[in-house]
Order: sequence, then C-alpha cells, then structure tokens
Amino acid sequence: MVTLEKTKIKVKGYRLRIQGQTSFDGTIKFNCRLGLPPFGIIGIPMKATGTGQNPKIKVGKTDKLPLKEQKEEMDDADSDITKKQ
Repeated sequence: MVTLEKTKIKVKGYRLRIQGQTSFDGTIKFNCRLGLPPFGIIGIPMKATGTGQNPKIKVGKTDKLPLKEQKEEMDDADSDITKKQ
C-alpha cells in the first residue's frame, strides 16, 4: 500500500489538492479538490476510486475515505486500551 499525503499543486491559477492511497495491484482511492482561479477559493471536490486502468471519478461532496493504515492504527490503539483495563 502506497499512501500519498496531502499534496498541493498550482498550475496557471488552478490549485489541485490530492491525497489518498494506491496499491501494487492497481486499486486507487484518492480525494481531490480542484481550486478555480483566482486564488483557488472556489473548489470542486472529487473522488477517484477503482483501478488505474478503469478509474471511477465522482464530482461533488466527498466523504473521507478510510485509509487502511489509519484504520490499523486505530484498531491497535483500541486493543491497547482494552488490554490496560
């Protein structure tokens, strides 16, 4: 699993913010926001899922995609708390 932390790209007034995960079998989970000129204040949220060969892109308000690493960390923290009790 390869995790892409929040990355910002600026090209000719457009501002792209992207974060998510991809795996070596080709599956992707990305949240994106395309900021429109000027200053990128007005943004279009997008979500890309599926595979690299056949991506499914949805435009509009996106929910947070659960990142597998964060989920594993949360599970580990929960198990540590139950062990202490």
